[in-house]
Amino acid sequence: MITRMILFCLLGGSGLWAAALSLGRLSLKAGESVEASLSFLAQGALVTAIQFDLDYDDAQLRITASAGPAAFRAEKDLAVNGKRYVIAGLNQNALSDGVLVVLRLSASGSVAGSYPLRLTRVVATDKDGRAVGVTASDGTVTVEAPVGAPQVNGNGVLHGGTFRSGLAASTWISIFGSNLAASTRAWSGRDFAGNKLPVELDGVRVWINGKPGYVSFISPSQVNVLAPDDDAEGPVSVQLVNAQGGSNTVTVTKKRTAPGFFLLDPEGRKYLAAVHADGTLAGRAGLIPGVTTRPARPGDVILLYGTGFGLTNPRTPAGEVFSQALPLAEPVTVRFGDAAVVPLWAGLISPGLYQFNIRVPELPDGDVAVTTEAGGEPTPAGCFVTVSR
Repeated sequence: MITRMILFCLLGGSGLWAAALSLGRLSLKAGESVEASLSFLAQGALVTAIQFDLDYDDAQLRITASAGPAAFRAEKDLAVNGKRYVIAGLNQNALSDGVLVVLRLSASGSVAGSYPLRLTRVVATDKDGRAVGVTASDGTVTVEAPVGAPQVNGNGVLHGGTFRSGLAASTWISIFGSNLAASTRAWSGRDFAGNKLPVELDGVRVWINGKPGYVSFISPSQVNVLAPDDDAEGPVSVQLVNAQGGSNTVTVTKKRTAPGFFLLDPEGRKYLAAVHADGTLAGRAGLIPGVTTRPARPGDVILLYGTGFGLTNPRTPAGEVFSQALPLAEPVTVRFGDAAVVPLWAGLISPGLYQFNIRVPELPDGDVAVTTEAGGEPTPAGCFVTVSR
């Protein structure tokens, strides 16, 4: 819903009288259009002409305008040049109370969210053409998503391994929200075109910084996608599109690397998804009901998995399946508590998925924090492996 915007114009050139412009309360859904009245209150001021700039996001909103009854009564015309609005005429008639401008607002069917309306460069003149000082306050347009349209949570774009913040090229991310997809499934062989990863599943696409991501899993509340190759860093946009339209756009910070290990769900995603060489999960007994787990022992070789660790040698495109594992371009050191370990091998084993083969160092029994870094970015703290002899 559009919040009330009251724009006060203090007309100092005509004594102490003050006039006001106001835009009433509206309701607007994506894909619809509404009509708004920009009203004028003279309040004793003799204003014969007024102009202002209406600044807004023209990539998301469309606004057209026509002169209102108050302008017609004073025999004034409306001229619009871009976002500048001018009410003037070849006479000395003062504007009286009423609807000065009729605005027609519409929003694309693919947008939802809040957008500012900024009134700037407001100038009013009296019959002698004297400029008058003006102050104004900004407004906000809140566009509601149509029923059934996808909606991404405000903090719903997360690193696919840690479920915390973090985005880089060729990194798995998880998107959380509502109405994201009409079905629940993972990709299958029929979704691939040769060695190319799919950019959509059942019509669900994800755009990251204007480029399509590679969609591996869809459901109404979660979608998993591999970020495309893109050297951009800093704030980037993420938007999901399905048959019902586009979601709201979420802005996230993209870095050169976003390293993070995949974590197990129990106990608040505290433990790394570490695997023994025989395929058994490395964890305390009973960590996951119905699943065999056993702790890591010093000297054991365990496998850690993650995403966002950066370039390999040779480099491979994010959206293609490859036949051989690719080592990391830069060496890494993994820390188990205070013990530094050089992996027996570290690299990319499938698109966006990195594997680290680690020999567990001599450590006391208990939960041990595991960290590393890639490209100067550390993995998140608070991630553990259970060690027990």
